[in-house]
Amino acid sequence: MEEQPASKKARLAITDFFVKADCPTDEGNEQSAFVNLLPTTKSKEDLRPEPEETSEASSLSTNATQNAHDYPFCWNDEQCSYFSKAYSWLFFENGKVGCALCKSIKNLGVHSDKSIHLANEWTECKVKVAGGRSVAQKSLRKKIAKHDKSKAHNEVVRILNAKEQKSLETATLKGQEKHKAVTERCLRTAYFIAYQNRPLFDYPDLIDLQERNGVILGTTLQSRFSCKEMISCIAQSMRTKICEEIRKEGKKIAIITDESTTISKKACVIIYIRSVVRDKPINIFLDICWEYACSV
Repeated sequence: MEEQPASKKARLAITDFFVKADCPTDEGNEQSAFVNLLPTTKSKEDLRPEPEETSEASSLSTNATQNAHDYPFCWNDEQCSYFSKAYSWLFFENGKVGCALCKSIKNLGVHSDKSIHLANEWTECKVKVAGGRSVAQKSLRKKIAKHDKSKAHNEVVRILNAKEQKSLETATLKGQEKHKAVTERCLRTAYFIAYQNRPLFDYPDLIDLQERNGVILGTTLQSRFSCKEMISCIAQSMRTKICEEIRKEGKKIAIITDESTTISKKACVIIYIRSVVRDKPINIFLDICWEYACSV
C-alpha cells in the first residue's frame, strides 16, 4: 500500500526537528535519518571540561594590547623599532614620547649653567603630536632631532658618562685596596715566621688558623714557597732602608765576616755590618757570598 503524501511530509518534518543541523542527512534514505536520533556516548576526552583562560594569560594579552598603543598613533611597529634603535633614549607611554636619560636626572642642579634646564615634557613623557599621519610624523621627527641636539640633553649624557666612569674607577680602586690588604696580612705573617725563627712549614698552619678566625687571606700566598719569597723581599727592603739611613747620617760602620759550611759541605762567607741605628748598636746581615768562600 503506497504511503499518503501528507503522512510522509509530517514524518519528514519530525525527523528534521530532532536531527542536528550539522549532521548530514539523506532525504532519500529514511533509515539513515533516524540513526542520528540514537543517543551517542562521548569519550573521556570529550567529557573533560574545557580549560579556562588563566589570569596570567589574560594579563599578558592585556599588556600586549596596551603596549600596542604605547607608541604614537602616526607610527607603525617598523617605524617604532627604527626610531628606538636610532635614539636609544626614547620611551613611550600612552601614545606619547619621552627621554629616559633626562628622566633619570630630572634636574641638572649645580652640574650645568643656569640657562640650561630640562623640559618637563621630555622628562615626564608628555611629548605628543596632532594632525594627520604625515604631518604628525614630520613634526615628531623634528622634535626628536631637536631634543637629541639640545644642550640640556647633551649635558645629561655627559653627566651620566662621567658617573659611569667614576663608578668603574671606584670599583677598580676598591678591588686594588682589597688585594693590597690581603697581601699585607700575608706579609705580616711571613715576617712573624722570620722574626720568631720558625720553620717555613709553620706558615700554612698559621694561614689556616687565621682563616678559621675569620681573616681573609686570599688564595695565592698560602704556601711555604710564597713565605720564602716574601721573607726575602722584606729582608731586602729592610737592608736597603737601614743602609740608606746609615749613609745619610754618616755613621761609622764595622764589617764582620765569617766563613761557614753548610750540611752539604758547601762553603760560604757571611757578611755583617755593625753600626748604631736609632741610638742602638745592631748587627745587620748584609749578604752571603758563595763564590769567594775558601774551601777548608
